[in-house]
Amino acid sequence: MTLQLTMQSNELSSEELSTLQEMRVRCTKNILLSTSLAGSGHPGGSLSSLDNLLVTYGCIRHDAKDPAMEERDRVIMSIGHVSPGVYSTLSEYGYFKEDDFLTGFRRTGSGFPGHVERIVPGVEWDTGNLGQGLSTAVGLAHGFKIQDKPNQVIVFMGDGEHQKGQIIEAIRYASKYKLDNLIVIVDRNHLQICGTTEEVMPQSIRSLYSTNNWDVNYMEDGHDCNAYFQTFSKAYQKEDGVPTVIVSRTTMGKGISFMENMAKYHGSPLDRDSLSKAMQELGVDDEFDKWNTLRENPVGTKTIQGYVTPDVQITGGDPIVYEAGTMLDNRSAYGNALLGLAEANNIDGKMKIAGISCDLEGSVKMGGFHKHSPKAYIEAGIQEHHSATMAGGLASLGLVTFFSTFGAFAVSEVYNQTRLNDFNHAGVKVVATHVGLDVG
Repeated sequence: MTLQLTMQSNELSSEELSTLQEMRVRCTKNILLSTSLAGSGHPGGSLSSLDNLLVTYGCIRHDAKDPAMEERDRVIMSIGHVSPGVYSTLSEYGYFKEDDFLTGFRRTGSGFPGHVERIVPGVEWDTGNLGQGLSTAVGLAHGFKIQDKPNQVIVFMGDGEHQKGQIIEAIRYASKYKLDNLIVIVDRNHLQICGTTEEVMPQSIRSLYSTNNWDVNYMEDGHDCNAYFQTFSKAYQKEDGVPTVIVSRTTMGKGISFMENMAKYHGSPLDRDSLSKAMQELGVDDEFDKWNTLRENPVGTKTIQGYVTPDVQITGGDPIVYEAGTMLDNRSAYGNALLGLAEANNIDGKMKIAGISCDLEGSVKMGGFHKHSPKAYIEAGIQEHHSATMAGGLASLGLVTFFSTFGAFAVSEVYNQTRLNDFNHAGVKVVATHVGLDVG
């Protein structure tokens, strides 16, 4: 890593601030270059979230030489479209060379897709569907609590995506389960594709969290690295049973005068002339032609990493044998089997099996599991969208996770959430009851 910040300090030193500024210039250059070279991408939000990204990675536990380090904190990018900002930041912290990123960004078959994916070293979760990242992060945070591990979970979110209903489900859940190992960073630039967030769909983001008993922090200048460092450090180190949100007031297109506060740059790269002008503003060389020529070479794949899934070792327990003629419904047999798994694996406070119910414990026959393993039994309320996504976060930690609900909810209602879990090779066990032609 190029920068390691000590959170016991009250403020950043002048040397650290200088280093962060140098990193910002390089990242800004690479954000603009990568999107212009690809002819597509999202430079505006990448620039607005960049300062917070750089400081966050300077604070958390991670190791570019060992991206799968078990002790690492997890960073989830709910705003997966700001991949240029994420890749630039990860390059600064040594996960790969900027050459690989700039020559490969958004090229078919490369290791640097347009939305963040786990094939990129340092990326924890495939995202792109707005509104799901918080639920994944909540699953991770709760999973660490169940496993008695100290890992922290940080999730970067956009302001526009707070218009989605799944987010309030996740907010309520995190408060109920006292997930003080969860920090939400909201990139509050007040812009989305079709204009300002106030024009498209007005809302009070802070009140979404405060009314659900979160620790709410508002930063008037989200680009003040020292102020962000102080706020983040406090949130990272506290253990009070309260999740934290930092609403960071930022500027779309920060650092390039003609891009600032312009909604068009949410998803539009700079043309050739505008790119040259931006590079002059930054005080760096215009290297477009150099990298454009290099992109004519075959796509590089050396950075691509496989999807690492935990090696989970469980025992099936004692077989359950029903005598001939026994009349038993399938869901009760499932409940018995799930209890058997818990009895065989959830031993001495160490949980390997987790179960999620959405206010249907009796209907899906999870009562026995709940009684045996209350720590690993999760009552999520009537919040299927959040629960389905959260199940993926839990499962990714090696908890064998059963998501049980009625078929109409388990299949149709949460199709997109399950689809994203599948992209991430999460391995969630979905158990659907009450299915059939005459069940609604």
